[in-house]
Amino acid sequence: MEKRWRGAAFAVALLATAPAVSEPSAAVPPDPYVLRGYVPAGFSGFGKWTALRATPFYATVGSRKPSGAIEPCEAVTAQDGQVRGHPREIRVLKAHPPFRQGERIWILARDLEEGYFQLWYRGAIRDDLLDSLGDGLAMAEEHCSICTPECWLRIEQDSPQEHWVRIRRKSGSVGWIKDVKDFSEDQVSECR
Repeated sequence: MEKRWRGAAFAVALLATAPAVSEPSAAVPPDPYVLRGYVPAGFSGFGKWTALRATPFYATVGSRKPSGAIEPCEAVTAQDGQVRGHPREIRVLKAHPPFRQGERIWILARDLEEGYFQLWYRGAIRDDLLDSLGDGLAMAEEHCSICTPECWLRIEQDSPQEHWVRIRRKSGSVGWIKDVKDFSEDQVSECR
């Protein structure tokens, strides 16, 4: 009997010293979130770009006041890109495998390419969940302000997101632009 008691006491002592394991879905993503190295949709990569129209030029990423402007037809070198924003929370209202009721998912970066999202789930960045979310994401976005049988997700209010690109001008100055729609990778016929 004494041997069993010592064995049980040892097991209790061992469990008491084991580290607590937290639920991975409780981990929240960084806020604000920054995705570095992002090449904007419509561009094959960084390199020589041409301004199509005058575009504000910022000294640092996230600036609100331009330090100058890129002139129409000015050639620049795009060097790097970032997506910056606040995660957008998605709540699972009803179990829908692999998701459990009450879990949370966050949209970190959206509209990266046609329909591609970067998601945070169970403490990690995931890009393999869009098929599992299926039509639930679109349904939640458009119709799930109240809980109905078709709605198993609820998406919190949209949060702002910005796309920034670091460029170098021919003068050697380096700064950031936000409006990549004002640039082209191709030689622009009006600029020749």
